[in-house]
Amino acid sequence: MNRKPLQYACGLLLLLSFSLTPIDKNAFYKTLASGSEEAIDGKLKELDRAKPTSQVLAYQGALQMKKADFIKGVKTKVNTFKAGAKRLESEIEKKPANVEYRFLRLTIQ
Repeated sequence: MNRKPLQYACGLLLLLSFSLTPIDKNAFYKTLASGSEEAIDGKLKELDRAKPTSQVLAYQGALQMKKADFIKGVKTKVNTFKAGAKRLESEIEKKPANVEYRFLRLTIQ
């Protein structure tokens, strides 16, 4: 019996299970509203491990903008905010009909 196809299929399923993990919107919005730097850092690390979809990139941008509230030093704070805004705006340009991304921008403003 040739086990190569079975091993290949199992490996592919395992890989897909890690890369296609859905983002928990409730957890994301709780983190965004929490006002906790540790929670934001944890969620950013979680999103860094996720497949870089449009939603993940938009969420990262919003969290980076929120993280700027905790940073000391004007230059670093502004740079962090701008990096997050650029990421979120890029996703809004790519998907202009996505209301959630616009809501995220409004929430941060």
